[in-house]
Amino acid sequence: MKMKFTKTAIFLFFLSAFILQFSAGSYAAKKTPRREALRIYAFGDSITHGVNASTINTQTFRYILSQKLSEKYGIDVRVYDGGIGGQDTQMADKRFSDVTGADPDIAIIMFGSNDAALKDGYGEERSAPRVAIEKYRATIEKWIDALQEKGTAVILMTPPPTTGNYQDLGDGKSLSRDQKSVTKNYAKACREIAVLKKTDLVDNFQIILEAVSGKSPAQLFISDGIHLNPKGNAAVANNIIASAFESEKSLLMRNPRTAPFFASKPEPEKTPAPGPSHAADEEVSSAKDDNEEIEATVESFPAVDYSAIEKNNLVNLALGKTYIESSPDRKCARNVLTDGVANVKNADKAYFTAPSEVFPKWVTIDLGKLSDIRHLVIYNSGRAQTRKIKIFGSDDLESFRQIGKYAFRRDEPNYHLALAKPEKARYVKIEFSDSFGESRSVSLNEVEIWGKK
Repeated sequence: MKMKFTKTAIFLFFLSAFILQFSAGSYAAKKTPRREALRIYAFGDSITHGVNASTINTQTFRYILSQKLSEKYGIDVRVYDGGIGGQDTQMADKRFSDVTGADPDIAIIMFGSNDAALKDGYGEERSAPRVAIEKYRATIEKWIDALQEKGTAVILMTPPPTTGNYQDLGDGKSLSRDQKSVTKNYAKACREIAVLKKTDLVDNFQIILEAVSGKSPAQLFISDGIHLNPKGNAAVANNIIASAFESEKSLLMRNPRTAPFFASKPEPEKTPAPGPSHAADEEVSSAKDDNEEIEATVESFPAVDYSAIEKNNLVNLALGKTYIESSPDRKCARNVLTDGVANVKNADKAYFTAPSEVFPKWVTIDLGKLSDIRHLVIYNSGRAQTRKIKIFGSDDLESFRQIGKYAFRRDEPNYHLALAKPEKARYVKIEFSDSFGESRSVSLNEVEIWGKK
């Protein structure tokens, strides 16, 4: 009899606990409904794993990222640890099915440190990097294609720079080549892949170098010169949030799969800028929302002297090419800056930036390969007139050299830069210092870059 009472009591206890838990859960669900967790898969090597002699799991960029995103957006964020020490892209390719199998909403990919490694597993110098850069590039592009086909948003990260400590081979010997300069080439490849495959990019290599202002990045690394310490992990987490979540050019915020997680987040209120420029911005934005055509101030352009261009059988290298921007406006049509239409008569055919207070703004056009540039023709827009510009060329999206500058007069429709000698570059960056009327946005109708294929 005593045994029966005990079983009954236990049964009633668990039944009542279940009912109370279910009721409390139902109430909480009604009070604070939660969406499915945002799933992020961090795919990489030991730097992605993050745990080492100086860093515990709660100090890794993975953990910090999940906490900061949860706090910032009020959603459940789960970051999966897909980092395995010592792996390069060829080794990791054998487990890539783990990434696609997890079906994450966002995949963070960071490889390159081991691919570029000049040391072997015994601390001896290799004759070449562990994985050729062509293989490295092809493998990451294959991964991105597979993920994007499933709708997964991709954040591509450059490997961090190494410090001098990594050069040490022991017994007073050191690497004959600078490891950082080799890793730099893999970081460059990442930048190019991000442009080609249209992914968000977190440029840890460049951001960390800039953060230490030309000094050794050792203060962001542990003593072995390659793995991040807690400060370095925090820097990478902040880089991800700034570059991929808060940036105006964020692609994952426009991804149909990831955007809904952030849809309920209220847009920060913008303080109206003094003067008529803000009203003009609002007028254009309002009209574009209603699909109205806005007549540009300048409807036709005086002819540009194309005789030298035609004489030398040059082609417009920018035609149809993609570009990246510092301040993209989501209402601006894609690729209108290089669509070949210079005589723009309505605003929805012009290129314009977001109306932010941040200057300088810039746009960088990818010509697809290293090219000989002879002429640049820049058509200004009457929508939000650009005033001062600088023009830069680059081979690698890292080192830019200035090749021209100009200050438009008000209502001046175009600028033709004829270079005294050909400029070799793959990327052409146009930097906007300001615009007329203190407008927070700048605009152009078209950019033509003439040269030899």
